[in-house]
Amino acid sequence: AHTAFGDEALNKTLFSTSLNFDLAVYECFAPLTSGGSIDVVKNVLELQHGEHDIGLINTVPSALKALLEVDGLPESVHTVNVAGEALKRSLVESLFEKTGVQRLCNLYGPSETTTYSSWVSMDREDGFAPHIGKPVGNTQFYLLDEQQQPVPLGVPGEIYIGGAGVARGYLNRDDLTAERFLQDPFATTPNARMYRTG
Repeated sequence: AHTAFGDEALNKTLFSTSLNFDLAVYECFAPLTSGGSIDVVKNVLELQHGEHDIGLINTVPSALKALLEVDGLPESVHTVNVAGEALKRSLVESLFEKTGVQRLCNLYGPSETTTYSSWVSMDREDGFAPHIGKPVGNTQFYLLDEQQQPVPLGVPGEIYIGGAGVARGYLNRDDLTAERFLQDPFATTPNARMYRTG
């Protein structure tokens, strides 16, 4: 987070995610470990009520859309991170039209590969990026066929994610763990695993 966003961008981050969700670690500790501050609210939609001096928010596209519909995004917000739902071009265009936000990041990553696995940054000049971006540090993406072999460019495949963020498996679900968390044949690290996203 520090490398991707920088200490200044992380200062004044909104902390609106439940502690039960992996994103809470990012929202709380990324700003605090860089000397920044957090603004704690129960729900991101609370931004439409009251004054909040924040610079960065993390949310889902549907909540961002709801905030834009009521002009509920504080003027101080310069960076918005979205994840958890498909991002539409119309929402990106609306965000840059209606607000002073300078940067929108689309992040992808299932909970099994805590927290994010890929990201793409969009700014006012370049606008919408119709993809999930590139892997974050210490993460690898593989597009594989049914035999878990790489597919050629342009051929559909299933996303497998390898790297440091891959979880060990599911608690008390050995069958599902064996199905989804596989030996990573492409890794140079011994006993590395990859997650089959489905």
